[in-house]
Amino acid sequence: MASERVQASDGTAASTRVAPTVATYRTSCVGARTSIDEAQAVVFGALAALETAARLDRPVPIRSTTTTLGLDLVDPPEQLRHLAGPAVRSWLSRRLRPVDLLPERRDTLLVRATTGVAAPPGPPTARIDWRVTANHLTIHASCPGGDPWRRCLPAVAELYAEVLRELVDEPGQASWRTAGISGTSRDLLLDRYAGRRVDRGPFRPLHLLVEQVVDRHPQRVAVSGAGGRLTYRELDDAANGLAATLAEVGVRPGDPVPVLLAVGPALPVASLALLKIGAVHVTVDPRWSPARLRSVLASVPGAPVLAAAPSGDPALSGARVIDVRPGQVPSSRRRPDPAGTPDDLAHALVTADADGVPRCTVSRHVALTDRVHFMTRFFAATGGEVVLPGGPGPAPSVGNLIWPLTTGGRLVLASPVSGRPDLSTMVSVVAAEQVTMIDTEPDTLDAMVAAIERDAAVAGRLASLRHVVVPGPGLRPASARRLRRLLPQVEVSTGYGPVGTAAVAYHRVGETDGDAIPVGQPVDNCHLLVADDRLRLLPPGATGAILIGGAGVGAGRHGTAWRAAAGYVANPFPEIPGELLYRSGDLGRFDEDGRLHLVGRGDRRTDGDETPERSGATRAAEPEPDVRLRGENRVVVAASAGVAGRGGGPGPG
Repeated sequence: MASERVQASDGTAASTRVAPTVATYRTSCVGARTSIDEAQAVVFGALAALETAARLDRPVPIRSTTTTLGLDLVDPPEQLRHLAGPAVRSWLSRRLRPVDLLPERRDTLLVRATTGVAAPPGPPTARIDWRVTANHLTIHASCPGGDPWRRCLPAVAELYAEVLRELVDEPGQASWRTAGISGTSRDLLLDRYAGRRVDRGPFRPLHLLVEQVVDRHPQRVAVSGAGGRLTYRELDDAANGLAATLAEVGVRPGDPVPVLLAVGPALPVASLALLKIGAVHVTVDPRWSPARLRSVLASVPGAPVLAAAPSGDPALSGARVIDVRPGQVPSSRRRPDPAGTPDDLAHALVTADADGVPRCTVSRHVALTDRVHFMTRFFAATGGEVVLPGGPGPAPSVGNLIWPLTTGGRLVLASPVSGRPDLSTMVSVVAAEQVTMIDTEPDTLDAMVAAIERDAAVAGRLASLRHVVVPGPGLRPASARRLRRLLPQVEVSTGYGPVGTAAVAYHRVGETDGDAIPVGQPVDNCHLLVADDRLRLLPPGATGAILIGGAGVGAGRHGTAWRAAAGYVANPFPEIPGELLYRSGDLGRFDEDGRLHLVGRGDRRTDGDETPERSGATRAAEPEPDVRLRGENRVVVAASAGVAGRGGGPGPG
């Protein structure tokens, strides 16, 4: 089947980066070989418009017309999209009216079946004109310059055309069951846009990568900063000793081990030890109240707790504590037997509901290894990296801790209290440790830029920096550009990894990004998709829910009393590996270069136990994201050549 985006412009070529006001889409249509009368044209046009508006979260009244007939859907029932063809066509046919009897309306989506092919100039509202000739269906979508659909108009044209084509080709189906996307776009979204697969051969777990560095550079400094220094040999010996201690108390591969440690040398020792024996590093926030801590620890009864505190601490009352402060656990040169598979659980991030019930996101070992390999390539690591990491809580994540130790770099720990130091502390640490890479929040980056602009000496103290990584969507493009001018040797990158996943994408900020910084390049074997609420792919350019698949997806539940983090759904795409997808709660769209942009947040997620099939079949209404532009949402749909007959005879059968 041939489908193509013919034009998307404001009078210029389709390759323009200016948001279009007109988009044309053409596709073959088997059903169009049979003449469609005017009543059918109005009904099919209205139903396709209703489905298009629903998938793009634009709940507006719809007017569908030909030259003589029309109907209005002002507040149509949701069930219309779920009714089989004959039933819905009968319901709509009873509402057909002569066009000159339709009342004047504002804020309406206009859909019109036409006899011409040219899109109307300067539309006062969002509008879709369509026509059928021979076995082809042609769509012209247009809108005013300030309309919320302007940025995604080519996607609107494709979605409408493909829904309408399927309804005409198979009149018996319900509109919600249509794919709404061409085969070409689907293949593009599931292949090049989604991210690449990388086969590295036999799996090598993270601790073996670190041990390789230990064997090559035993006396090189591995950890410095808060709490002192450790060479690679000292780090490995300490981790071996702790691993042996954990094994002696009964910890086995896959067992969860809560880690209540703030930043200090004991943290990378604990992470490496747990990796060596295949146990799950459970990051728990030591700043929680004693009651909340006890609730979390009680959910893994009998598990030892790694803490830099004596067992008499009231927050750890009743827990089996292993004190991992320096000197408390004997070191050893004997490494545990190498073990581990890609699907082994490696890291769990525990949060808690307001009622104190733990929720947990569990990452597989392969997610960490894929991320580490990707970062080594993305940042062109040479072993000279000096990294000051950050994290979402009181301490850096396991991935941030371990990555520099796999390259032969140095991990710098800034503060025994917080994972991300304040600006003054950060500048002092960068200068003292000659840090080359920092992981910092957008507000701290803004403060850094302002400090350099006030005092040129600050730039001198940051002269060793080469990379600044800002996680999440909060980076302000203007701040990144100002920093690049002030510190030309520094590259600014963003990282994206919602709770429920490992970090899944990175982007190096460039001058061509303008004010729209994309999510970036997916980490190896991680996949990013944009879909509607029922997990149907949306055409490139359309805004929808960001789905994450592949190695970056967490394991869902762990075999404990913890609740799984919300957002896990069954994977309906055979092209994407893995049984689960993760609904991040973020909204995004792909641009014309295949780069994913964050648009905002949705206000609801699918329940973690709900499969796509159950979701689509049972829910009466779809969640509405709370960040979409509303305003004057008037849309018109129109039909064209191939329309037979006039007047208001019997409706479609």
